[in-house]
Formats: sequence, structure tokens, C-alpha cells
Amino acid sequence: MFKGIRNENGRPVGSKNKSTILVKNTIASILDDNVELFKEKLLLLNDKDFVKAYMDLAKYVMPAMKAVEVNDVTENNIPSWLDNYNEKQLKEALTKQI
Repeated sequence: MFKGIRNENGRPVGSKNKSTILVKNTIASILDDNVELFKEKLLLLNDKDFVKAYMDLAKYVMPAMKAVEVNDVTENNIPSWLDNYNEKQLKEALTKQI
């Protein structure tokens, strides 16, 4: 092909090749057939290994959360409405159970 000329005979953008589809379908079938066995084996793990396996699996179904960084924690950032309360009121508010 010449530079700047698109090959119209190629595979459409975003389509999967046949071997990728076959491999994914085969793996999905193996996993589907062994769900109960996998659950049983997971429950036989010690606590540490169970939590590690659980967390590793959770990555595939829960979105990852980004860490939040706090840069400035000075007294200048304290909201002005806090000046309306004395120390006793603030402590009561913080220890109050909902």
C-alpha cells in the first residue's frame, strides 16, 4: 500500500480475529463449568490466601479507585462557620452517633 491510501480489504477496526474469539470462548466455558469447584477450593484457603484471592478477583468486577492527595492542611483552610461553635459543642458533634 502507498502511504495515505487506506486498505479497504482488511479486517474492520475493532473486530477480533478468530483465534482470539476461540480462546476467550474456551476459557469462559471452562470457568462456567467449574464455578462450584472454584468456590469450594476458595473456601479451603487459609484466611490470608483467601483475602488475597478475593481482592485479586475483585479487581475484575469493581472499578479501581484513585487515591486522593491532600496538599494543604493549614489553619487557613478551616471553614469560617466553625468559629460559631465552642470546643465543647464541636466535641459533642464529633462523638454524636447517628
